[in-house]
Amino acid sequence: MREAEGLALPPRVSVVIPAWNALPFLVEACGSALDQRPPPAEVIVVDDGSTDGSAEAVRALPGVTCLAQANAGAASARNRGVAAASGTHLAFLDADDLWLPGTLARLLEALDAHPAAHMAAGRLEIFADPSCARAFVPPPADIRGAIFGSFLIRRTDFLRVGLLDAGLRAGELMEWIARAREAGLVTVHIDALVLRRRVHARNSVHDRRRLARSYAEVLHAKRTRERGRAGA
Repeated sequence: MREAEGLALPPRVSVVIPAWNALPFLVEACGSALDQRPPPAEVIVVDDGSTDGSAEAVRALPGVTCLAQANAGAASARNRGVAAASGTHLAFLDADDLWLPGTLARLLEALDAHPAAHMAAGRLEIFADPSCARAFVPPPADIRGAIFGSFLIRRTDFLRVGLLDAGLRAGELMEWIARAREAGLVTVHIDALVLRRRVHARNSVHDRRRLARSYAEVLHAKRTRERGRAGA
């Protein structure tokens, strides 16, 4: 009836959280998503072959759907979550990170205020978990940039760019953002903290060799697409 009357339906946000042996942090991450006001339509955790009881811990949480797959990497897990999502908007959160109160409301308001934009991104702060070396000094808070957990996108726009490259075990967001820019997607940035990014002893970003290899693959793929367009 509302569609027939020409009224816009309220956005429904699906939150996708990939998890691999994330038991120390996963329940807290899910809680930061479930406590949003307005709350998300659904929180989908994709257990990527965990062996530490991560899946069992979140299946007991009201409002969380837990899917399971053999270990295939975070990109594959996020794609699985997108395939299962029913919301009009997509948000991603890493299993060891936290949203601040009001994150979804601020990002939704930004998209509403900028109808020409396809996604909204906020700021983040990095904090050290006690498992980190004492010598680690987090960079200054209030960092700007679209990383998993700091942005919200309409589902149709995400799918227009395409799924994440499941062949990448790191750097998959950088590769996706490169394709998003090539597709003309516009991001509106807001001056608000929306994400607390946790640094801990088991962060995948500590594997610098794997990161360097993935970034090289991303750059090669981007240059290949550019050559293809130039030769078309």
